[in-house]
Amino acid sequence: MLAGCCLLSAGCKRQAAIPDDSFHLTVENVITDRDIVVSLLRVHVPHNSMISLNSEYSHSMVTLAESSGDAPRDGEVALTASRITRQGDKFAYIQTFMGTKPNGGAGLTGGASTHPVPATMTLDTYFTVFAKDGDYKLGQTIEIAKLDGKPVTLVVGKPPK
Repeated sequence: MLAGCCLLSAGCKRQAAIPDDSFHLTVENVITDRDIVVSLLRVHVPHNSMISLNSEYSHSMVTLAESSGDAPRDGEVALTASRITRQGDKFAYIQTFMGTKPNGGAGLTGGASTHPVPATMTLDTYFTVFAKDGDYKLGQTIEIAKLDGKPVTLVVGKPPK
């Protein structure tokens, strides 16, 4: 009875176990605006793994640190873009940052880049995040975004030896 009250009143819940050959992805669109996009993707895996983020403009990889026993590991992927233009200019600039990090890590690994585009180009036609929450197979290449019409992909898999 006490456990039932805890579940109802405090929202206590137990996370379902992730199969050994899978990972869980949670997507949070922090800011989606006309001139700025910030998305945070959380990766939850049942054992030691690596996260690899790839696009034509950048590559980032991080190994999720081993922890004692069979404790799950977590990591994050940050995807950001902003559009900057000055009135009267024929060009705008879209600055992007894409990076990865293990939970508890000191900072993101990845890179920023600046892309000159016609002033009439909107951010959502140049950079779009469409990653979805869900369970995915380890080693599977997942297209999570488009940058300049080209894929941004995520792979969560076995760490390099």
